Amino acid sequence: MNDISDAGERLATPGFITTLNGLITLYGIDTMVKLMCDSIMMACRLTEPGFVAALNDLVTLYGIDRTLTIMSNSVACRLADPAFVTGLNSLITLYGIDTTVKLMCDGVACRLNDPGFIATLNSLINLYGIDKTVTVVSGSVASRLTGPGFVAALNDLVTLYGIDKTATLIGGSVACRLTDPEFVTALNDVVNELGTDNAVKFIKDGVACRMEKESFREIMARWLPRLKVRNFARIFGMAGFANRIVDAAWEQRLEELYTGLNGDGDALFTYLNRRRGKKLNDI
Repeated sequence: MNDISDAGERLATPGFITTLNGLITLYGIDTMVKLMCDSIMMACRLTEPGFVAALNDLVTLYGIDRTLTIMSNSVACRLADPAFVTGLNSLITLYGIDTTVKLMCDGVACRLNDPGFIATLNSLINLYGIDKTVTVVSGSVASRLTGPGFVAALNDLVTLYGIDKTATLIGGSVACRLTDPEFVTALNDVVNELGTDNAVKFIKDGVACRMEKESFREIMARWLPRLKVRNFARIFGMAGFANRIVDAAWEQRLEELYTGLNGDGDALFTYLNRRRGKKLNDI
């Protein structure tokens, strides 16, 4: 169903117009336009029992302007859940609404009604501070915070590389493998060999899901000494590269290309960078 037919269906829903008009009377038309545009989920919940009461409670507590900043789809679709509102208010009380807005990715929002998640999140904030925690808690991290061994593995990374470097390393494909000892060993080997800055460029999704495999390590061992660290990291981290280099025929074509460029890693990067993604098939 498209947005226009969705809107028409809601306008015909008993109570929708009455509820909408009541909110406009309270907060003004301009504010309601902002609320409805910033969160499409607002419109489909206006007639849900408890939703408007929960919205009004937020406005009473924090004011309409602050409520506007936090009302994303992920918040709106849970606002009628008392446990969610309790979790949200506890975060706002502890850290303020501006910081809570930064924390409130989908992965956090969908777990605010879980006391164990809140406790784990607070423990990270106590360790690293709110600003640093905001940088590291992406959706992929949030979805694993209460998983066995995840926080310990995350803390190990922070101990080794610091919170800032960990935040840049901890993408989806790293987060989902962080409790795998073989992966962590491979990750540490890469960071030790390339340095953290280059490792961040290197460890994209396509690399992360392969780098503990012996066959991929052999490929890395062939190319790292030739490309040197900088070009190795940025070429292997290129979109579409890692899933092609494992094909022997494609690697042979890459070898021929590299030779034709007189073994110049910068020239190889420039050439490949223009063909990122599916165009890499044609080298």
